[in-house]
Amino acid sequence: MGRAIGIAAETIWYKKQECVLHGGVAWRMMLAGWRGPYNLDALGNHDRAVLEFRHWLKRQNVTPVSTADPAINSWDPSMHHARKEGMLHSNGDVSNNHYDMNMVLIDVLLRHLMWTGDLEFAREVCPALQRHLAWERRLFRRMYAGAEGTELPLYEAYATIWASDNLQYNGGGAAHSSAYNVFAFRTAASIAKALGEDDAAYEAEAELIHRGMQELLWVREQGAYGESKDLMEPQTVYTNPALWAVYHCIDSGVPTSREAWQMTTERLAVLKQVPVHGDGVPEGG
Repeated sequence: MGRAIGIAAETIWYKKQECVLHGGVAWRMMLAGWRGPYNLDALGNHDRAVLEFRHWLKRQNVTPVSTADPAINSWDPSMHHARKEGMLHSNGDVSNNHYDMNMVLIDVLLRHLMWTGDLEFAREVCPALQRHLAWERRLFRRMYAGAEGTELPLYEAYATIWASDNLQYNGGGAAHSSAYNVFAFRTAASIAKALGEDDAAYEAEAELIHRGMQELLWVREQGAYGESKDLMEPQTVYTNPALWAVYHCIDSGVPTSREAWQMTTERLAVLKQVPVHGDGVPEGG
C-alpha cells in the first residue's frame, strides 16, 4: 500500500506549477481545497508542501472589503440571483471559483505547521491565515439562540468538501464545517501565541463554535452530532449524519473520546446491510 500511495502522490504533483492536482489520471486540474495536499506532509515532502501553499496564497484576494459595497453584497444576476459571487470572491478568497476551496486548504496548512513546527513559515503565512478566518466568519457564520439567552455560532458548509456537489444546507450550520472552524480558530490561537501575538479573539471564537456544536447539534439520546441545523424555522436538526460529519469532527478534535466512541458505534449500528449475491461471493450478506 505504501508503494501505491507513493506512486499516486507523484502522479498528482505538478512540478511546473509547484502544486497538487485534483487527479492523477482524470481531473488533472489545479484545485486548492480537496484533500490531495495532505499527502505532502504525510509522506515527508514538507518542501513540496511549502511550494503548494505559496502557489495558492499568492493568489489570495487582498482587495479591501466593504459589505456595504453593492458589488460585494448584491445577488448576482448572472447566477440567476442564487449567489453573491462578489462576496464569495472578496478579500480572503483563495481560488476564485464556485467552491469554497479555502477551508480545506487552510486545514492542510495548519496541520503542516503543527507537523513541522516551522515558526518562520508560520510568520510568513500569518497574514493570509488572518484574511481567511475573517472571510470564513464574514460569509459563513450563522447565529442561533443558545441556552440562557446566549447566541452561539455554527458555520455553513458552502461547497467545501469532496461530497459538496450533492449537499445543500440552505444557509444552516453543518457539523463538518463547524468542526473545521473549531480546529482552525484553536490552531490559529496556538500559532498567534507561539509568535508572541494576541490569541484571545481566536480562542474565544473556537470556544463559541464548540459550545454551539454541543448545545445545538449534539443529540444526546442518539450519541451523535446532527448533520446540520436549519437556519429557517423550525430550525430542524438532521439526525442522520453522514460519515464526513463523524470523521471531520473527530479529526478536528471536537468530541471527547467518549463522544467519538459514541458517534462511531451509533453510525455502525445503523448501517444498512446490503445483500450481495454472485459467483464466488460468500453467503451471509
